[in-house]
Amino acid sequence: MPRPKGLKLSDETKKKMSIAHKGRPAPWNIGHIPWNKGLHIRLNTGRTHFKKGSKGFWLGKKRPEISGSKHGMWKGGRVKRHGYWYILMPEHSRAHKNGYVKECYLVLEKKLGHSLLLNEFPHHINSIKDDDRPKNLEPTTRSKHIKTHNPLQYRWRQ
Repeated sequence: MPRPKGLKLSDETKKKMSIAHKGRPAPWNIGHIPWNKGLHIRLNTGRTHFKKGSKGFWLGKKRPEISGSKHGMWKGGRVKRHGYWYILMPEHSRAHKNGYVKECYLVLEKKLGHSLLLNEFPHHINSIKDDDRPKNLEPTTRSKHIKTHNPLQYRWRQ
């Protein structure tokens, strides 16, 4: 039976209640088994490490047997992120750490016949990020590209 709301307990009573409830699960946790029970090893570093072979071991890691073209959701290595198309080419010099390169870099390199210099960047003439047609791309430097898109900011310097 719950105690009345306004009733104040003495420190001695609180201590007795604390001792009586030690080792018992909280009333809202009775019958609940956590998903990772027995799957992890607790080290003195404060982190939990999953035991190899458990389901939790693969959380956040690549699984070689179902990654890339072997995965059911594989779309051919072409993805759209932040408005740009990315192509999977891990060997490319401009590839991100995940192995993807912006398609506009590849199209512009093919159009020019050489790889872009470190200070060259593709500029979309019509300002549509996913329009990677060769006639819509031109090489530009970082400073010229910024000035093209922010003309008012650089007007006072001239």
